[in-house]
Amino acid sequence: MADNKDWKIENYINKLLPKQSNLSSAFNFEPRRYFDKGAISDELLEECYIYMAFVVEDYGEKFLPIFERLHREREKRKSQKEMLEIALSISKTNPKNH
Repeated sequence: MADNKDWKIENYINKLLPKQSNLSSAFNFEPRRYFDKGAISDELLEECYIYMAFVVEDYGEKFLPIFERLHREREKRKSQKEMLEIALSISKTNPKNH
């Protein structure tokens, strides 16, 4: 998978979710779910991140690019939350002068 700045997790999340197939038993826990773009919660991202780690372990390095992309998305969201907290903290402790 090429590193493409336009690649969005929302476009691929359904492909990462478990299917009833030859995958490890960790993926056969529930029926496949579909999600609309923009409906990818941090919890779902974390769930897919963990599943992808099992896929890499069970099926090898060829799946590592998908895991890496999930990792980058996870880190990006974490960083955005931290920046939001900083901005809100600053706005709460300083009067509005505009």
